[in-house]
Amino acid sequence: MKAIVVGAGVIGVTVAYELNHAGFDVTVFDQAADAALGATDANGGLLTPSMSDPWNAPGIWKDLLRWIGRDDAPMLLRLSAFPRIIPWGIRFLIASRPDLVDRASRLNAELGHFSLQCLDELRSAVRLGFAHKSVGTMKIYRNSAALEAGVVKSAKIADLGVVSVRLDAEEAVRLEPALRPIRHELAGALHFPEDQSGHAPLFARALARHTADAGVTYHFSSPVSGLLVEQGCVAGVRHEGGITRGDIVVLASGHALGLLAADGGIRVPVSPVKGYSITLPVGQATPGAQAPLPAIPMLDDDLHAAITPLGDQLRIAGTAEFVGLDASIAKGRVDNLCALVRQILPEHAGTLLTGDLGARAGFRPMSADGLPIFGAGKVKGVYLAGGHGALGWTQSLGTARLLRQMILGQATAMPVAAFSPERFSR
Repeated sequence: MKAIVVGAGVIGVTVAYELNHAGFDVTVFDQAADAALGATDANGGLLTPSMSDPWNAPGIWKDLLRWIGRDDAPMLLRLSAFPRIIPWGIRFLIASRPDLVDRASRLNAELGHFSLQCLDELRSAVRLGFAHKSVGTMKIYRNSAALEAGVVKSAKIADLGVVSVRLDAEEAVRLEPALRPIRHELAGALHFPEDQSGHAPLFARALARHTADAGVTYHFSSPVSGLLVEQGCVAGVRHEGGITRGDIVVLASGHALGLLAADGGIRVPVSPVKGYSITLPVGQATPGAQAPLPAIPMLDDDLHAAITPLGDQLRIAGTAEFVGLDASIAKGRVDNLCALVRQILPEHAGTLLTGDLGARAGFRPMSADGLPIFGAGKVKGVYLAGGHGALGWTQSLGTARLLRQMILGQATAMPVAAFSPERFSR
């Protein structure tokens, strides 16, 4: 059978891998010049089932109103997002009920945990160089109330395989000596030893090369404009070069998922949420520094951002900005990430922040209810895979495996009804 995948981000490439592995003749289209040049390129480098809670926490609307226009806000709503964001925003707020948020958090954690099992299988079968580490992650807290809330959240997903270890400030510094200069600011930390990390765009491009060697055809700089539907079934895709025919089409087109999904007979609420990252080369040690550079990826609960060691680089990523499709790099948002470096690594900030910051921005494809969207569309042969938000890489391989099982009519490795695109039509 011939399969067409629209999108060569981390979701599209992993779907191509699974379908190729199952014997499909796979063709991938992407509007960019290479794989992983969209949201994946600005990815923070984290593989974290532990970060399963959706962003629409109860009471989030109060924070969004309070943060309007503030460049230092972790989540920023700009006027340029209107009016397009209104229908999505209504669904986002409806889904912020505590019971719905808890449900989404558990489902995300279960999918993330399964996905890392799939990654471990892939790494055993295929040699891919992407600065992978299995040292876990650490979430640091500056006040006791936030730490206690983090402990409660983690306990809710512990039975799904997400292990957490509570640390006091001294224990956190012993595990990650890079925190020594700010030990007096810490209320404690949570260590998630099963989390992983790595360079997401390198992973996606290496897997794209591997799948190309295995027979997958990639068409870059080739945007898909629509689906070809004949007698109620998908028959291929339309693009600048004409028409390419296929038996199935998987839409993995990131924040643009909704546009092509409508051609597949279904509407899905996916919004672009802009995130930023900077990438700092790690050269010689900072003169006079008493603490080393970090070895464990660290997330700051106050600043909603992360520092991830990636070989000879540090990737600092975070913030969320509802700004429509404005792809410009806002200096204030980059300054936020620089502030994180100064606050967590004060001895090294002067050295690290000298020169080019490698600032990037990408649009996370965020579903309105905080859960990814994958499964069949209403037109026969059309499948969707997207809406993962900040968990795209974490959940990518699990999504691809489950989608392949669904396409082949096999029993799925975990329940998938909650992720169905049909949930928005009920």
